[in-house]
Amino acid sequence: MKVCYVTHLPNLTGANQSLLDILSKWEHQKVEATVLLGKHGPLEEELKRLDIPYKVIPYSSEIKDQKSSIKNLIKQIKCFFAKEKIKRFFKEEKFDLIHNNTLLSGIGMEAAQQAGIPYICHMRELIVPEHNVELINPKKQFGRLRKAEKAIAISECVKNRFISEVAENKIIVLSDGINISKYEMPTKKVFGELHNDGTGVVNFMLAGRISPGKGQLEAIKAIEIVKKYVEKEKIIGVKEINLYIVGSIGDKCYNEKIREYIKNKNIQGIHFIEFCSDLSQLRGKCDIGLTCSKSEALGRVTIENMLSKLLVIGANGDGTSEILSEERGLLYEVGDEKDLAEKIVFALKNREKFGYMIENAYNYAKEKFDGETYNTKLYKIYREVVDENYKERRKDI
Repeated sequence: MKVCYVTHLPNLTGANQSLLDILSKWEHQKVEATVLLGKHGPLEEELKRLDIPYKVIPYSSEIKDQKSSIKNLIKQIKCFFAKEKIKRFFKEEKFDLIHNNTLLSGIGMEAAQQAGIPYICHMRELIVPEHNVELINPKKQFGRLRKAEKAIAISECVKNRFISEVAENKIIVLSDGINISKYEMPTKKVFGELHNDGTGVVNFMLAGRISPGKGQLEAIKAIEIVKKYVEKEKIIGVKEINLYIVGSIGDKCYNEKIREYIKNKNIQGIHFIEFCSDLSQLRGKCDIGLTCSKSEALGRVTIENMLSKLLVIGANGDGTSEILSEERGLLYEVGDEKDLAEKIVFALKNREKFGYMIENAYNYAKEKFDGETYNTKLYKIYREVVDENYKERRKDI
């Protein structure tokens, strides 16, 4: 089966990391994969590493530029002229199926429809104001979505968010599959065991694009409160606290606001690391993983932290609450840094009690998000869509 995956950006953040996990597991299935990119970027190197063929045809995503209507018009014009090239590419390669990797891309769905090739759309995002992401033309994009053979939602909250835009019988909830071996640390000493050497260093990690919706400033304020508490109350075994913020800058003004706050408050131990695809070394020395997003479709970083045996503390909303329920992590009220600080202090004072929760989360993530199992389910969807399309075409002959 020949499948073309259509991306929205050539970067290495969530949607494309999940795509790479799919592509890395196809050796056990009869899928001949090709990836379509709208421009050159970091994703190309990963595709080369996996020996996955790809094609670059200039087109734009459906992400609305918040400041310039001219840029949005240019994006639409670019897609208009790209459509014929993409349609011709689809036909020449004789793809059986087009897999639109995110709801933030539309040109692939439109070209597939006009080329008479079935397509599915992966809904990996909630498209909420918290993440400063809007569609240029929601009505048009949801129209494309409705014509998809199937829509794959990565969580129940994503399904519920878009159920009014697409027929319920078209939506399949399928949580992302992850390359488990890349993240799991089965022999790592868990939170509560790391401080027997007397150093008293506790390391926190918060990964994600630096933007208001990801809650970096909230985490910093919580750590500030915790540091003051530790200085005053002297929690046994805790002498130093570090917070590692990992991610590219998504909002320059917000990034500057964060840096200014740290400087003005003279908060020590806050470290910034540019986004990279492999965070295993950093996770290896961290104790607690924070998820402070106001709204997550699923929460890939949360899953990665669970596999790396970090105690996860997350905001109680959308996909994060789905993952961390049933004693797989601690939840705090969204947007409340004081509540987050209270949860952190509780964990620090009772760290020897959290081994069971970390193991519970690790086992859940390993079973629930296994890439091999995921690809088997995904291939079944592909097969049903392609076979049904073949039957329909035979009827017309």
